[in-house]
Amino acid sequence: MQNRCPICSGVPDRKYRPFCSRRCADADLCRWLSGDYGLDLGPVADEVIVPELASGCHPANCTLTRGSENS
Repeated sequence: MQNRCPICSGVPDRKYRPFCSRRCADADLCRWLSGDYGLDLGPVADEVIVPELASGCHPANCTLTRGSENS
């Protein structure tokens, strides 16, 4: 079974693999850059991230950037 170009289903060109041409490679790149494609990273735990930011976290006093010196 031969792979096909994911944009137009044409036969892939070795130079642009997995695409058949630069046109299809560029079309795919445009889709990524415009946000048409994305990665599902699952739910984000806002309650873990936001409290540190909401409390005015600054690199000098942020518990996220300090090592064991805080203990």
